[in-house]
Amino acid sequence: MSWKKVRLGDLITESRILANNPDPNRRIRVKLNIQGVEKRPVESEIEGATRQFIRRKGQFIYGKQNFHKGAFGIIPDQLDGFETSADIPSFDVRSDCLVEWIFYYFKIGNRFLELEKIARGVGSKRIHPEQIAEILIPLPKIEEQRRIISRFKSLESNGTEISLELTHQLSLVKQLRQAFLREAMQGKLVAQHPEDGHAKDLLAQIKEEKAKIGKKDKPLPPITPEEIPFEIPEGWVWCRLGEVVLHSEAGKSYKCEEIPISNENEWGVIKVSAVSWDIFLEDQNKLFSKTVPSDISAKVNQGDFLISRANTSELVGKSVVVNTISKNLLLSDKTIRFKFPSFINSDFINLCNNSGYARNYYATKGTGSSPSMKNITREQMRELLIPLPPYHEQKRIMVKVSELKEYFDKLEQSVKRGKIETEQLLQQVLTEALSN
Repeated sequence: MSWKKVRLGDLITESRILANNPDPNRRIRVKLNIQGVEKRPVESEIEGATRQFIRRKGQFIYGKQNFHKGAFGIIPDQLDGFETSADIPSFDVRSDCLVEWIFYYFKIGNRFLELEKIARGVGSKRIHPEQIAEILIPLPKIEEQRRIISRFKSLESNGTEISLELTHQLSLVKQLRQAFLREAMQGKLVAQHPEDGHAKDLLAQIKEEKAKIGKKDKPLPPITPEEIPFEIPEGWVWCRLGEVVLHSEAGKSYKCEEIPISNENEWGVIKVSAVSWDIFLEDQNKLFSKTVPSDISAKVNQGDFLISRANTSELVGKSVVVNTISKNLLLSDKTIRFKFPSFINSDFINLCNNSGYARNYYATKGTGSSPSMKNITREQMRELLIPLPPYHEQKRIMVKVSELKEYFDKLEQSVKRGKIETEQLLQQVLTEALSN
């Protein structure tokens, strides 16, 4: 037997009890993405400029501007008597309809998203009470509503438990990934072979190569025992990044358009976001020229090792190795390119530069008054400590790291798919329960 359909406007009545003595300390707001109703932080506003209305516990409430973004809910007991403006209306519900029934009607299957089609206005569109009043919703007997809502809540609770467990699994995968990366830098991931030689010999070779090209660096400070974050195997050596670099360069501060390049003839300048997320993102660029520039010495090439010198405190100093590139891109003045000799594996240096101890190092060196933009110097990059193994061990480590990365990527993807499938299954079951 099917349920009757009822106009929502016949089930709800807008509450318009004016607050005679408005209190900015007793205001509420409705969070997006069905995250509920909460006390609003005190904000500076001109009192009296906007009328406030008293809201009661158990009322249905929504935000006119963001109903279609999940800004709706039920006023909890602890916010009884709080206030909102007319832009956040609340409603009393008819006695033969539970307020939770209306709430779940919009929540299940993300039905609230469909409301965007009825939003009115220019610029800041709103969904008004008279518009939702015309929506037809199914209305079973109140006993049936209680039974179904109880089932909804039970299913949601089970779904939440599963989601929390999957989130925990993702966290464990991340921790395990980081543990293996730490072992890679500590010489615990692959076996050491005496025939590989000693890393000190590599540093001597680099000095010779620098002398051949006439490269004279500013002397680096000696490494003190207090700086060393962990022990390394025999045959390895602690050094500074500047000791394994042949030379470095940066781009310029180019005048660009705030759009990415769109064809093979255009030239762009990379943003810091191109080198912030462990892989090179060539789409993160700004248009510089529609023809070949007169100077392309700062062109980004495959195999380049790049570090950002400006970013947030968490991301400043992040690096990437450019494994593939298909666009014409230039370094910016905020990105440094380091060149290594053939017997230094840039992927291994990249692993070290993005490790936890390096993140801590750059965080302490970053300058700037805002946490959203910190700066480090090229000299501070050169002073980063590197645990250097012999060349062939560098290669073996990175082969193993690549294998582990593929394994952990697949593991993470599997867990994420599980989360998505769990949510989809929950929505399907709930939708079917409501589509009598």
